[in-house]
Amino acid sequence: METGDEETTVNDPALVSATNVAEPGAEEGGNTEALLTAPDRAEPSDEQSPETPVGVIVPLATLASTCKLSPAEVEQRAMTVGQQMPDWRQVEWEMQNLKTIPVLGQMARRFIATMDRDDVVIDDVVASIAHDPALCVGVLRLANSVFIGSREPIVELPAAVQVIGVRRVRQMAGTLQLFKDSTRLGGGLEWKHLWQHALATQLLAERLNEASAQRAKPGLAACAILHDVGKIALASLRPEEYKEVLLGAWQARLSLASLEQARLGMDHCEAGWIFGAEAGLPALILDSIAYHDAPDRAHPDHRSTVALVALANQLAKQHGLGFSGDGLCPEMEIWQSPEWKYWKNSLNGTLETEEFAAKEAGWIYEVRRELQIYGG
Repeated sequence: METGDEETTVNDPALVSATNVAEPGAEEGGNTEALLTAPDRAEPSDEQSPETPVGVIVPLATLASTCKLSPAEVEQRAMTVGQQMPDWRQVEWEMQNLKTIPVLGQMARRFIATMDRDDVVIDDVVASIAHDPALCVGVLRLANSVFIGSREPIVELPAAVQVIGVRRVRQMAGTLQLFKDSTRLGGGLEWKHLWQHALATQLLAERLNEASAQRAKPGLAACAILHDVGKIALASLRPEEYKEVLLGAWQARLSLASLEQARLGMDHCEAGWIFGAEAGLPALILDSIAYHDAPDRAHPDHRSTVALVALANQLAKQHGLGFSGDGLCPEMEIWQSPEWKYWKNSLNGTLETEEFAAKEAGWIYEVRRELQIYGG
């Protein structure tokens, strides 16, 4: 188990009071009402495939570290995970009232250290925020709140920091200082490996976009780092139940979403959408949270960004970069995956399979190094 990674919680009263705000506007002339429609709730299914597909299975040590159990305890408890009828209305109510999620310890320390400097500039602030979901939510929430009064939804972190001002961000860092001795996520989970997966998805999405020769996508970094924010939210609300979900998904080699539905009544995509909507996040980011497993369901204005996040997400899973929570990731060449098809269909230009294959190994190597640099 990792030590010294205290979990910290954003609890700035200014940020909390900015949670229930007016709905953000549509992206570049889109339909706001259409963009903010909640994803459909899927009914839990008892059906399981009779054959277990071959794929990438999360290492036992990673699962044990995340659940704060010994490998022997993981194997024992995973065998006894049972199904319960979910009270999804209660979970939904709790999600609507969730104001804060944890910040990874080393990211909080880096952020606080940056904001303690007298000569701090916006680029430094953005760099200390960009790789942690909770810090991103806090800054974007305030930037898009009624306290700021921006007419257009803000999806870029530099713009958000510019609008908020360094003084307010300093106040956020001061609040984090009060909570830096916290050591748990929601009372029972260590989410470092889940964070590694989110960060790897962000780093890969940026490289994929550059390789496709497309112009920079506004909000891509925030969309990627926040795509799994629903997992953090659910784990914060129901830590013991979520631990059971992780154990059950690993034992049965099932997708995490199917177990989330069965145990909690909603999966992380819907949970993340509810949390993000209550936080006033822009529609583009909400679509990436809700539809990163089904980019074709995203609003047409957002589909290329969501498809890019989906592809990076799948690539991170296949190379075992962090822990996505799934019990198994189907093993296939990435360009044979649905995510590749969605992304290719969203491009005006092309990225040939051979060109991608030539770059993939280098990207994975670079991302592994960056994860180490950021405390992975």
